[in-house]
Amino acid sequence: MLQVPNRQTAATSDEASWRYPGWRVVIACFTVAMFAWGFGFYGHGVFLAELRAARGWPASLISGATTLYYFVGALAVIYVSDAVKRFGPRWVMLAGVLMIAGAVLFVGLVTQPWQLYATYLVMSAG
Repeated sequence: MLQVPNRQTAATSDEASWRYPGWRVVIACFTVAMFAWGFGFYGHGVFLAELRAARGWPASLISGATTLYYFVGALAVIYVSDAVKRFGPRWVMLAGVLMIAGAVLFVGLVTQPWQLYATYLVMSAG
């Protein structure tokens, strides 16, 4: 006869150990959230100030790209669960990280407003 271990005792002892696999997930999610919020949410104020200083563009032009970023990102979130089901969480996360990282790096290299808008579209997809 197959015995089922006591779920409460097994979960408590496993989660207390640093070897528990769930802690790796927690650390990975924390790291992703820290960078995503840092670059994707709070970074736009830094981008705005630096692009105004470096390129001389009006704040309204840069803010328009930021608005586009938030709007497209809000629409793209609808399809994240479908992408996770189709490709798996690892590949979706990797694609998002690469898109955000590439876009953040490219923000410093843009020379034309259309490049800024294209970069922000890639960042919003990430």
